[in-house]
Amino acid sequence: MGFFSGVSKLSQLVMATSTNPAVDAAVTTAIVDVYSGIIITLSAGGNTQTIQSPTVVTAGKVFTVVNNDTSGVNTIAVNGITLAAGKAQSFIWDGTAWGPTDLGITQIPVTIAQGGTGSATRGTAVTALLPYVQADTGATYTHSATGTTYVVNSASSQTITTPVASSGDIGCWFEVLKIGAGPVVITATTPATIADSSAAGSITCSDAEQASIRIKVVAANVYAVEFATNTWVTA
Repeated sequence: MGFFSGVSKLSQLVMATSTNPAVDAAVTTAIVDVYSGIIITLSAGGNTQTIQSPTVVTAGKVFTVVNNDTSGVNTIAVNGITLAAGKAQSFIWDGTAWGPTDLGITQIPVTIAQGGTGSATRGTAVTALLPYVQADTGATYTHSATGTTYVVNSASSQTITTPVASSGDIGCWFEVLKIGAGPVVITATTPATIADSSAAGSITCSDAEQASIRIKVVAANVYAVEFATNTWVTA
């Protein structure tokens, strides 16, 4: 019986360094050819670097750009991706161009574009996936805008107004996403109703939490609630 011990040798990137480089000066072909990446230190903002093509254009080379943690508030824009101090981004050469090996997380809560799925990013999800109107001061829905989501982020009460509806408007719908603490009121125009509201009535959410609702035309001058979250009250 034998006992064996060994030491694992970790690979270490061969990195260049640069302080306050000029535009693209830290990522020239000469640097890309020799090094696996570069550590950039900044004492001023507005730095921009576009990684230049390697001399050997065979796909597979990886190049990493690091914004030194000592750069403070100064950021670097590398191939369109902004790096804060203490952050890094790797890029891989595909034979004709550089592409990021992943999309770094740049803010908390994580945005939908960077893989966020939490409720704090719900408004961003809606704006990324559906037609939307930022309605922080209210809005007026029109049937030509069917499928639109009105995103309301306000601490005060805001109103979404709906028009009269003919039989030709049946099936048209819109959603309201309330992400601010202020109430949201959806009002009907005479003689239309919303759910069991009176003619020219309304439906309101006064909850401080996030809420949503989908309103759909189901008959001439009749709006129905297809779904809602939190509490909505008709009047």
